[in-house]
Amino acid sequence: MTMGQLGMKHPSLAGMVDAMKVKISREAMHRRFTDTAVAFMRRCAEFVITQKATQMIRIQSKILSHFRRVLIYDSTSWDISPELKNVLPGCGGGASDANCKVQACYEYISGELMFFEITAGTNPDNAYSHQLPSQMQQGDLILFDLGYFCMKTLNNINRIGAYFLCRYLVGTALLDPVTSMSVDLLQTLKTIRGNFHQMKVLMGRKNGGNPVICRLVCLRVPQDIANERRRKLRKSAQRKNRRSPSDYHLQMAD
Repeated sequence: MTMGQLGMKHPSLAGMVDAMKVKISREAMHRRFTDTAVAFMRRCAEFVITQKATQMIRIQSKILSHFRRVLIYDSTSWDISPELKNVLPGCGGGASDANCKVQACYEYISGELMFFEITAGTNPDNAYSHQLPSQMQQGDLILFDLGYFCMKTLNNINRIGAYFLCRYLVGTALLDPVTSMSVDLLQTLKTIRGNFHQMKVLMGRKNGGNPVICRLVCLRVPQDIANERRRKLRKSAQRKNRRSPSDYHLQMAD
């Protein structure tokens, strides 16, 4: 019955009853949706998801030997029936009033799914990232996309003695690690010859918490990719009824 629901966009009690060979009323079906049943289905999902991971061979690599674990965090979400908006609220508007999001962590070296958690679609990754440091150990390497970028989270990862790899959020304050003077990243990159540059920086404002020392890696992209980035920036600003993107952001697209 569970697999049969995949063919229904918004399965109803009537649809479930009709799909079963045994005779059962909608009321009787409804009474079977208990906390115990939900916990059982969750355990079944965890079992299925982790089966292949447990059969994988641990990766042997000199590069990765520097780290205890390599943790990759990501999320996915999808609209569900609006009738579930009180359980898993969505953003509404052009989307459903109900949305389900799954947060997951994959340990790359062992191939193990460390955890997955179901949350409402209204919970942004940026806010969820506050929980990540509690799952980390000294010597871990953490990878996540820009959606999880949060200076408080990066500070906590650094405090644990773990490492992070993520994209730089354009506009985040950068300081010289020796002089603590502000770094104008755009002007610095304009003076660089070639398509690659790296430097040590303190990321974050001094008066907004402890800046994190980082290795900042800069790669120049082909012109067509830069132009496509600028097109998306303008489209995003228009969709959100904002003014055009700043000249700084448009130039940083390179």
